[in-house]
Amino acid sequence: MMSGNRGIKRSSSSKNTEDFFITSNETIDILYNSIYRDRLNVNPNAIVADFACGDGAILNRFKALAPAISIYGNDIIARIDDENIGNYSALDALAVNATLNEFDSSKDIHLVFNPPFNKSIDILNMWSEIYKHYASVKTMSILMPLRAIEGSSRYKIFERLKPTTILNMMFRPTFWIKEDDHTSADAELIFIRNDVKMMKPYKAYFSCVWVVWDKKSNNNETTMKFLWK
Repeated sequence: MMSGNRGIKRSSSSKNTEDFFITSNETIDILYNSIYRDRLNVNPNAIVADFACGDGAILNRFKALAPAISIYGNDIIARIDDENIGNYSALDALAVNATLNEFDSSKDIHLVFNPPFNKSIDILNMWSEIYKHYASVKTMSILMPLRAIEGSSRYKIFERLKPTTILNMMFRPTFWIKEDDHTSADAELIFIRNDVKMMKPYKAYFSCVWVVWDKKSNNNETTMKFLWK
């Protein structure tokens, strides 16, 4: 199965009404090289799951970098017609729990996703509880705008479940968006639905961070890393 990702929300006048923005390889590689490369090389008997998978960018990239892993994807919006991709909302707690209960309990589960940023509070509230509940879920990594980690609501969540690491990308990341008159070689690396064949790069107008939780860490304080592509 595959993972594209939903994420950036632009102005209300945008034609991209689904917030459909595919995560670029440079953004995924920052996370993979900083958090997952050594871990998955040592223990490839793992499932990387993306419950805001869009069309497969994150999962496809992880699979290319660590071929021995298993991947699973679902999306925030039930709109994908593929036998390997679930069709319920990632904000449906009952459905998500049912899926996680079906995973091979002998494998480590790593949750990685780039959800629509306007749903960040709902995502953090629900998925922080899921992360704590399942011993087999070893890490959780969520892409967010830098500004989304501020405010009283996030503070309460982060106090309840302190992130292990925040990867602060010191550049404005590129995302891929649907377009009728532009295509790119990089887009060929991404699994694209039959009705989404054209992509063009979209440079975010703000900085983004990967917020990471890791049960293997013994550090009680959050570490922030400043990274360049």
